[in-house]
Amino acid sequence: MSRDLAISIEAKLLAEATSKAASEHQTLDRLMQRWLAEYVEGRNQVEQYRELMGRLDYVRAPEQRLTRDELNEC
Repeated sequence: MSRDLAISIEAKLLAEATSKAASEHQTLDRLMQRWLAEYVEGRNQVEQYRELMGRLDYVRAPEQRLTRDELNEC
């Protein structure tokens, strides 16, 4: 069940947000729903990054930098 929400936003910010959403083929309504869902889940970008780094902890960089030719060797 959906409910309406009234919020106050500065006119300039609303216009810029509406324009950006339209350029991304989105609506502010859909973007706000997505943001609220992520907010409720408590998973922000920092947490997602840390989780990803934890999953990739097996990846090790070489001690010395590789040259372009070395990187392209198969």
